[in-house]
Amino acid sequence: MADIKIDLKKVRDANAKVPGMISSLEGSERKTGLLKWRIPEDIQSRTDVKARLDSVVSDMEKAERMLKEIKETVGGAVTSYSNADKRRNKEAAKFL
Repeated sequence: MADIKIDLKKVRDANAKVPGMISSLEGSERKTGLLKWRIPEDIQSRTDVKARLDSVVSDMEKAERMLKEIKETVGGAVTSYSNADKRRNKEAAKFL
C-alpha cells in the first residue's frame, strides 16, 4: 500500500494566511457598505446601486463565513492527521 504523506507545515502555513484574507475582506466589505451612502439618492434610485451594493456586501459576508469555516476545518484536520500519524508511528515502532 502506498504511503500518503501530507506536509503539515505547508498546510499550517497556508491556513495561517486565512485570517489576513478575512481581515482584507472585512475591510472591503466595510468600504463597500459605506460607498452606498456617498452616492446621491437620486442616482441610487435610478440605477438601483444601493440594492446592488447590498448584494455585494452580502456575498462578501458569505465568503467571510466560508473562509472562517475553512480555517477551522483545516485546523482540525491537521490536528487529527498529526495525532493519527503519531499513533501510527508509535505502533509501527513496536514492530521494528
